[in-house]
Amino acid sequence: MISVAVLPLPPADRFEPLQEKDLEIICQTGKQKAGGQNCNKVSSAVRMRHQPTGLSVFINGRDQGQNKKEALRILTAKVNASRSQAVRAVYDEHRKTTLVGSSCRGTKRRTYNFILSRVADHELGLKTRNIKEFFKGNFAVLFESTERDEE
Repeated sequence: MISVAVLPLPPADRFEPLQEKDLEIICQTGKQKAGGQNCNKVSSAVRMRHQPTGLSVFINGRDQGQNKKEALRILTAKVNASRSQAVRAVYDEHRKTTLVGSSCRGTKRRTYNFILSRVADHELGLKTRNIKEFFKGNFAVLFESTERDEE
């Protein structure tokens, strides 16, 4: 069984940079733990939130600048993955409902059996054993046949 569908491809995944106005950046001290003054008193941990999607990232390291870069990199990847997943879901739904069936027996229009020289039209419920005439363009052989498709 063969099923062929020609569909436009969804947009390729590309990392679009995030707008600074959409980001909420909070610098804070890391979790209270052993580690001395740097961990407990210096605001080096970064929590970055993308406001339109609500996705957030928390990075706790020694250098605030590096933490911001890493948080932006991870958050950009998360947001773009979320966007591409949404685009893919719309594409898959469109493909499933309107363009392509499941390629199972219920969605077939015709069956061509070259070994038995038979054509079965499942929509009309007709069969013919004159496949050569059918492929020459004489579609009337389906209606002239007395066989009924009982599959």
